[in-house]
Amino acid sequence: MKLSEYLPEAGELAGKLNDYKYEIADIGERARDFVPDGIDNATGELDKIEARLDGIAKLKRKYGQSVDEILAFANKAKVELDELENNGELVREYESKLEKASDVLRKAAEKLHRIRASAATEFEKGISEELEYLDMKGARFKIRVDALSDVSEFAQNGADNIEFLIASNPGEELKAMSKTASGGELSRVMLALKSKLATLGAQTVIFDEIDTGVSGKTSEKIGRRLKDISKAAQVFCITHSAQVASLSHTHLFISKKEVDGRNETEVKLLGLEERILETARIGAGVNISEKQLAAAREMVLEGARE
Repeated sequence: MKLSEYLPEAGELAGKLNDYKYEIADIGERARDFVPDGIDNATGELDKIEARLDGIAKLKRKYGQSVDEILAFANKAKVELDELENNGELVREYESKLEKASDVLRKAAEKLHRIRASAATEFEKGISEELEYLDMKGARFKIRVDALSDVSEFAQNGADNIEFLIASNPGEELKAMSKTASGGELSRVMLALKSKLATLGAQTVIFDEIDTGVSGKTSEKIGRRLKDISKAAQVFCITHSAQVASLSHTHLFISKKEVDGRNETEVKLLGLEERILETARIGAGVNISEKQLAAAREMVLEGARE
């Protein structure tokens, strides 16, 4: 049974479709003529072309809006690279500039080294005097200033390695302060250093438990030295020494307490009687006798008169 028996037009349509089939086959044969010889995998070649187009698109985003602009950039970069790699005159010019700059840097570093070495000698003398006052008699303090010779090792702060050395007792060898000084010795050295620096124009000096490891007469000397520094700079001192606290101009009491499940820090300015009580507590602990309270009163009043 044929469709044309029911639709007269079907025979005509079938004829046209048959003609189209031959035309499509002919187009396919002609398209094969455009494929270069030796290409067996057209799909693979198509992938290569698409990858290349993607690469070109990325180059456009960075080096130009067209292939011509990309090629122009590449040619310019090639010329610059050739100049840098092959222009001996340019290389010699930059080497000469580098040598001159190195000479200027070396001379500046040598001048700074001489200034530092001279200042270190004066500074050592002042620190030694401070240490003797702070009951470290016979202690030797030295600042080692070693100049670097390689320009490549120079830094923005110069060309020196600087180290503080100390011998706490007579006859001992000078060693790095950070490795040999005890807690009490280190506290006094730091006080001596900051005391000397305060005379050089420091506006605010902070001491955090500078009295660590010392007591008695030495603590009192530390307190007096802090008071001397306060004449030239503002001094903040965190202390657990009654002698130091009694010599302060202002006494702040710092405490912590829990509020709504969180710790809060409170700072309170103490009045005269509160200062006396706190100074006694620092020296005696929780249980304060009348004699200890009287001694604390004498210390605070004496400190206020100085």
